[in-house]
Amino acid sequence: MLQDLLALKLNSQRLIEDNFSLELFFDDRSKYKILELYNKEFPNYPATLQDGLLKITNDKKQTAYLPFNWFVRIKQCKHLIEALVEYSEYVDMLKSVLNDDTLRALPKVDWESSTEIPDDQKFILNNFINEKFPEEEQNKLFRDFVDGRSWLDLKSDTSTTLTGKKFNRQNHDYIASCITTHCKLINDTAGKLEHFIRLYITNSDIRDIIEGLPVSEASNTDDLSVCEPTITPYIAPTLTKPISATLKTVFKNTAVNKIIYGAPGTGKSYSLKNAISEEKLIRTVFHPDTLYSDFVGSLKPMMHGSTVGYEFRPGPFTEAIIRAVNEPTESFSLVIEELNRASAAAVFGEIFQLLDRNKSGHSEYMIDISDPDFRDYLNLKTNQFFSHGQKLFIPSNLSLLATMNSSDQAVKPLDTAFKRRWSFEYIQIDYSKATPGQLSVPFASGIATIEWAKFAEIINQRLQNLGVPEDRLLGHRFLSDQELSTPETAANSLCGKLFVYLWDDVLRHGRRDVIFNTADFGTFGALVNGFKNGRSVFCEELEEDLSSAVDTSNANSEPEATEKYE
Repeated sequence: MLQDLLALKLNSQRLIEDNFSLELFFDDRSKYKILELYNKEFPNYPATLQDGLLKITNDKKQTAYLPFNWFVRIKQCKHLIEALVEYSEYVDMLKSVLNDDTLRALPKVDWESSTEIPDDQKFILNNFINEKFPEEEQNKLFRDFVDGRSWLDLKSDTSTTLTGKKFNRQNHDYIASCITTHCKLINDTAGKLEHFIRLYITNSDIRDIIEGLPVSEASNTDDLSVCEPTITPYIAPTLTKPISATLKTVFKNTAVNKIIYGAPGTGKSYSLKNAISEEKLIRTVFHPDTLYSDFVGSLKPMMHGSTVGYEFRPGPFTEAIIRAVNEPTESFSLVIEELNRASAAAVFGEIFQLLDRNKSGHSEYMIDISDPDFRDYLNLKTNQFFSHGQKLFIPSNLSLLATMNSSDQAVKPLDTAFKRRWSFEYIQIDYSKATPGQLSVPFASGIATIEWAKFAEIINQRLQNLGVPEDRLLGHRFLSDQELSTPETAANSLCGKLFVYLWDDVLRHGRRDVIFNTADFGTFGALVNGFKNGRSVFCEELEEDLSSAVDTSNANSEPEATEKYE
């Protein structure tokens, strides 16, 4: 009997939200069995074990990491998956009566009135549903399934396009696509989650393993009955020795994992620069192409005279570990600028496990150094510190500090498991610390001068009234000392940097008229030309607000100040 997919979807989403910190304990037998089944199902993605992960490699030698605990989220969708499998049996029957173009269009919102599906195909589909489901309730459930909104999400609030794959694909493909979305993992790695879901759907051995695993933590939910078997408190046995059992060196305990975030121009990087000596700092910047091999290191070719050899080239993480280990009584910091411009969880890979710290400040759990070149390089640079079975860890004298701007459109979201291993510090906008300097602003009555701090405050107030989040406002250091050093550079910065940010980023989806005179300047090019010619480019209400803050003694009816814009 068909089940109500909407109710099951909402329940799965609730369970996932309520159990982000839920973890399953995978013993070695379970890990090796999953590895065996994975390699059998996906021979083109050869996998190896790395602690709590499967490390997979494709035919382009690109690497991805699949944490076993992704099965936690799949498990929350157990009943939804089972129900979709039952529906898929009828999709198999439809594949024998509908043409491929129709299957490529389904599921489809309001399919019965859609012009994308030919009338003869609608007739066949309606007859099929009425024949298979004579009962009214079951009939409606299957029609809702074909509509898609009961089990898939819309791509946006204003769209009728569904997320997920279509019925022309294999059943496990469109089911896995649906569950991937509900599991809410970061986009760059979630694709291979479909492999785990496919295993879960098609392989009873995998389901038996997952259902039999003990739980190490349950939180934030009153009813977990859907996650059978019944969850009971469990303390996982220690698979790796506590660091104090093998580590004899005494390290200074000063370390933190901290993410500093705030609006652009609030001085996030500046605050770190002033707080940390450059001699004790290792700095790196994440970008969309940053990989684990960039962050930790990898074997790379190097010329030895006229021959080509290979050597391990360390990344900033490895350099930071070496410096901290070699000087245990000194405090060091690894600073990661723009943390969320890369897929952070993927870049960290198995290093993710080291972020949990114990009371001593060291990593709570160490991991094996599986790469022999990595281990040899560490030992070479640390006087064999990592020999004799010493596992990799983040010492208590090494802080991990990161900056990020969550409002940037190019950034990638951080998943909850990653975020909960960091503390967060929000840098607020503080106009008393604003960059000193003035802007020459063209008004209808002429050119006037206004302090940058006051200008930013007035702009931000209008954006806040519009409901713009605080992390998209103008930070007090959005324009630098150099950019406000002369009237010419200030004019360049105002139009060439600040206007672009407001027009293209903050107000790109509408309401530009809250800041700009869009009646006269409908495009950004027109806005720039108007500014260069000394015309008032702000809306009337904003101009009134700015006028009240202008030093009228500097008012000038001649537009020379903006004519120097380049």
